[in-house]
Amino acid sequence: MKSLMKSMLFLAVGFAMATTADAALTPSLTLNFRFDANGGANPTVAGATTVNLAAGSAGQTYLVDVWASIQGDAADQTKTLYGLKNIKYRGFSDIVTGATGAFGTGGTLGYAGSFVGQSGFGGVGTTVPASADTGSTIDGNVVAIVPDGLFDFGKNSLLSNASQSLPSFVSANANGEILIAKFNFTTGTATQNGNVTEFFPTIPNTASAANYTQDGSTSIIGPILAGSPLVFQVASGATTISVSPGADRSVLKGGSVTVSSTLNNTGSVDLAGGDYTFAAADAGGTGITYGAANPSPSSTGIVHATGQSFNFGASTTGATPIGNATITFTGNGTATNKVSNGPQTGTLVLNVGGATADNSNTLGAFGPALTAPVAHGVSYAGLESQVVAVTGTGGSNANNGGLGGNAKILAGINNGANGGGTATVSMQWRTRLQPSEANPGQHPPIPIGVTTGLISDILNLSGLETNGNSTDPFVLQMSYNPALLPKGGSPAIEAGLVTNKLIYLVSPSNNVDGGPYVNTVSMNTANIVTSTLDSRYGYAGSYTAFQADPAGGNGGTPASELGAWGVDTSSGQHQVWAVVNHNSEFAVVPEPSTFILCGLGVLGLVAIRRRAKNA
Repeated sequence: MKSLMKSMLFLAVGFAMATTADAALTPSLTLNFRFDANGGANPTVAGATTVNLAAGSAGQTYLVDVWASIQGDAADQTKTLYGLKNIKYRGFSDIVTGATGAFGTGGTLGYAGSFVGQSGFGGVGTTVPASADTGSTIDGNVVAIVPDGLFDFGKNSLLSNASQSLPSFVSANANGEILIAKFNFTTGTATQNGNVTEFFPTIPNTASAANYTQDGSTSIIGPILAGSPLVFQVASGATTISVSPGADRSVLKGGSVTVSSTLNNTGSVDLAGGDYTFAAADAGGTGITYGAANPSPSSTGIVHATGQSFNFGASTTGATPIGNATITFTGNGTATNKVSNGPQTGTLVLNVGGATADNSNTLGAFGPALTAPVAHGVSYAGLESQVVAVTGTGGSNANNGGLGGNAKILAGINNGANGGGTATVSMQWRTRLQPSEANPGQHPPIPIGVTTGLISDILNLSGLETNGNSTDPFVLQMSYNPALLPKGGSPAIEAGLVTNKLIYLVSPSNNVDGGPYVNTVSMNTANIVTSTLDSRYGYAGSYTAFQADPAGGNGGTPASELGAWGVDTSSGQHQVWAVVNHNSEFAVVPEPSTFILCGLGVLGLVAIRRRAKNA
């Protein structure tokens, strides 16, 4: 809704009865506000009703002229027979555009007093209008007595001609008008382009009438009409913009990605560096942080009708939830108000670690890659993805959601990937092949003795290569579904398998999708941990616990732990980790043979015999 209504001139006058001879004369009086030729810090052309404010310009005081015009009937359009005896009027404001109009509200803005009658209208009975915020108008006819933050004519101003009559309506300009008063009007700091405030001569009702004279003697009654208002508009030094984000993006959780948007200048005024700001943020509290835009808005400008692309480094953290985050790009003008329609926004969706697994039951077919760059000398730790959806049919898609496979790199440094440059780590997923990986009837691909099939989705990890499939040592952790363990995976069954070192990560021994699968640490080059009797082989606990355990990693580096692996079932976790130095595909299997039917005690015996034989 518009703020309050336009400045109002209430023209009410003392009047006398018209004679019969005068009845045919039906003149009207129109009162107009115009800027004075020499008024204010920004003088305007004499008679102008509009002043253009430069966006952000400081407030100033304008001198305003009040002009009266009596329009005769069809028999007399010469405007030479009429005189004006006295007149009352008021002035009210109208905030046309924007919350506070062209220059804001409050303080002492608006009618600033210094009201002086002109052309003899300053004689006996003259009342100078008081300055007060008493209302507004939107059409020059109806007044709302609701304050709007701008000073109006708080009381009627009675202007009387010193002689109470004029011999004729002697106009002071070619429009047949007479100057009857001057007053001051003060603005505040100009707001954004397009905003408008008016100060309007307004009549309170159609019954208002003015008292004129014909030939300086015969009284005539006629209507009062609202004329031209003062118009303040912010029209110079500003332009319009739009924001066009780039395509939606994906990134591994814990990684970073470049997101971009274009700021388009769609107006007619050039913008220079420092005239605007451009930023990226998300409202979800996801922990995503954004680097400075490149190029920097402080040093690069966009010009009329061209776009400037801005790139932001979006970095996710361990606290960032897996899923979609909406990134909002915001372009706005600076304090100089060079942008008229700011702020302008645009959004794109950033998928953080949410993987879609391929479920087409096809070897070599994986879902879309989630990636993250890792610079030379920087840790891989924290890079993570999880299956949140599947695409295609035919595979072993448990419960229409895969197995919710989760993979995370826990440790490792990029010391030689990509020839010593930046490694682009990639994770892709597929569901288990049906029936060979989900319910195998023969071997390969499942290792000998495994009767349950894989108990996880299959991860394709790449980008860490230093030479062929070799990588710097790193620690990979993957989740599994305990419900797929033998006999439904009761806590006792799971605990027995962990104790007997029979849940582990596997990879295809020939580096070809689909197997045959072997314990992934057997694919390493130059293992440090080689004995199945080593406490670091099949460690019962998380990698964090392993690192803190004197009998485990004892705070060592992946290079000093190569070949170690373990299973974490603490706090409801179902995860397997391994220290490896190869890129591959990874999955999880349990390895009880049919001896599982004999109970956990036999499992322990089987495990002991196997370790003794291997030793």
